[in-house]
Amino acid sequence: MKKLVTWTVQIVLLGAFFLGCWDPSLAGIDRGPLADFGMVFDNLYMVAYALATPVIVVVQALGLDQLLPPEFFPSLTADALHKSVLAYGYSIESTEITEFAKMVISPDTYSGAAVLWFPLAALFYALVFAVVGPVYDKVHNVVWNVVVEYLFHRKKAKQYERELERRKGEMEQINDKIYSLAQETNSLRDSVITDEMTKTYNKRFFLNQMVNVFEECRTNNEKLSLIMLDIDHFKKLNDGYGHVVGDEVLKEVAKVLRRFTPEQCWACRFGGEEFGIIVPRREFEDATEIARAFQEHVQALRFPHIDDKLRVTISQGICAVDFRFPESKKLSSYNDLLELSDQQLYRSKQNGRNRVSVIAVAKDKAEQD
Repeated sequence: MKKLVTWTVQIVLLGAFFLGCWDPSLAGIDRGPLADFGMVFDNLYMVAYALATPVIVVVQALGLDQLLPPEFFPSLTADALHKSVLAYGYSIESTEITEFAKMVISPDTYSGAAVLWFPLAALFYALVFAVVGPVYDKVHNVVWNVVVEYLFHRKKAKQYERELERRKGEMEQINDKIYSLAQETNSLRDSVITDEMTKTYNKRFFLNQMVNVFEECRTNNEKLSLIMLDIDHFKKLNDGYGHVVGDEVLKEVAKVLRRFTPEQCWACRFGGEEFGIIVPRREFEDATEIARAFQEHVQALRFPHIDDKLRVTISQGICAVDFRFPESKKLSSYNDLLELSDQQLYRSKQNGRNRVSVIAVAKDKAEQD
């Protein structure tokens, strides 16, 4: 590229030089055959002189023109140059210019042999060539660096975009896998802690939760209630209607328990037709109200597709303990709480079923209701 620029400059300068040298008027050749191209030649001559002007100015400034004969400053014919100037809309007479400039383009300027152009042309060519190289190098370096840096960053940006898209796709796949694993984990966890038939928590969850909640409430001196309930005459119902009906009754009772068990309380199937409901950090009256809601809504269950006369009732036993009082310290583990609740459940059955029996371990004694 540098060579192309340099050779272009050389060709332009040399072309202007030789066209200027071979002005037919200077060489004494009749211009008749070239008359049709007069304006073209005139303009080319003007370009040649414009390019030579810096050299002439330097020579004049250094005073070398006094040492050189006038032939060292040959010019175009006055006619040709004057026409070229006028073609560009300038008039010598109406423009304030130096005497030297007037000398260059006026009809009275020097004329001489074209061969004396060579020293001036060589000097001017050397000056231009000396300037073209460094200027080209600087411009080339700046442009090249900018272009290379732009292309480099553009390529990097494209790579980063592709990498980002790839990572984005991978992240979406990972998120999908995580979501899928989370669903599987939740499903597995539910299957481990949930009773398949009734959809309440199973006995394993009940026992683990009782251990944790009992220790927390005991350590923090909080209240804890446990409701144990049993479906009345369930064996008789199974024998009379069959196990399919018995299973349906279990499911309907479990729905009632799930519906009326408050948040942060847990309804669990303890085994067979027996359920346990853990009620931590609530007043004793709250546990009793929960049990009453169970009793009322289970009694309201109807099974018209089985038997319009089929009625279901439940017996419940509640043990409520307040760990702030000394009497509660007699309960060393959740088994003691479970045993007291079972005793109250047995008491409800002994007293006619379909009822709630309560023992409250608080203050200095245990109170039964």
